[in-house]
Amino acid sequence: IQPLIYGVGLSPNRRASFTSMFYFGEGDVDTIRELYERKREALTMSYVPVEAIREGTADRDALVRLGQHPHSPTSRRRPVAMLPSDESGKLPVDRVGDEGASTTIPNIFRQHQRFDYVQITDIRLSNMNGAIEVKAWGKSTVELETIIQFQGEMADEVIERMEDARPEVIQHGGLLLIRAGKALPKIVVNQYLRVPQRGMRRLELNFVNGEATLINVQPARLKIGSMGGDITIKGEIGEDAEYDINTVSGDINIELADSAACSIDASCVTGTLTCDLDLVDVNRRTNWVTGTFNAPKANLRLNSISGNMTLTQADNERQVKGEREAE
Repeated sequence: IQPLIYGVGLSPNRRASFTSMFYFGEGDVDTIRELYERKREALTMSYVPVEAIREGTADRDALVRLGQHPHSPTSRRRPVAMLPSDESGKLPVDRVGDEGASTTIPNIFRQHQRFDYVQITDIRLSNMNGAIEVKAWGKSTVELETIIQFQGEMADEVIERMEDARPEVIQHGGLLLIRAGKALPKIVVNQYLRVPQRGMRRLELNFVNGEATLINVQPARLKIGSMGGDITIKGEIGEDAEYDINTVSGDINIELADSAACSIDASCVTGTLTCDLDLVDVNRRTNWVTGTFNAPKANLRLNSISGNMTLTQADNERQVKGEREAE
């Protein structure tokens, strides 16, 4: 049930398991939140492969760095479906980037992949713990950089299970699937995507802990679901697009470009909603606002249960700088 609820999806080659808590008694949202925080570490979820992919598999991870550990399990790497155009053996001169990765936490895995054999129009990405960053650029290719980090002392048993945390990357024509590996204690999986500014049909992100940042990304359909991570969207949005952003306890931050045009329907249950946008046809309540920014072209629907929500207009100077860097 839980992988379906949070959009991870089900597969005959993967096994889902989770621990749930049910509370029967009087109380309010604060009571539930307090109970959840106390039991948070015990509420676990995993979604792991039960067998290797049989077709189109390869083991070509020339960029794996396991901290020069003598027991690195190079012979036990989980197969990942690769493309003929995959270039994981080298990083480009203009690296995708690792702005969200901590400089104080050692990298134990790093991989760069470029997808240009067939134009990617649909991307579905899931992550258990770590940062997701998606930036638009002027190229027609999609590039993915995965950085796995370990927080704490590097134990042998963690090294032995390292491959379980690595995401699966599979392409079916114009669809790119990036499936989360197993959630492991103290393992952080950071994923950085570069996508074309035009031509993206659908982008779907689902994650449990961490944060997701999107900059000038303009798919026709955007869907984001988060259990406990923050979501930030900056800059341009797709014309006539449909955006659905939902989080349970994370914050939602929207910084729209001057040229963005959309209808907005934003609500949060217990968090604080702040909207500094100059809206027309506006309706406001304490934790809910609807209105139109510039023109009702795209539809932007935002929902948060216990997180805060902020809607502002992007700083023009920073926006221009970001566009130049993307080019």
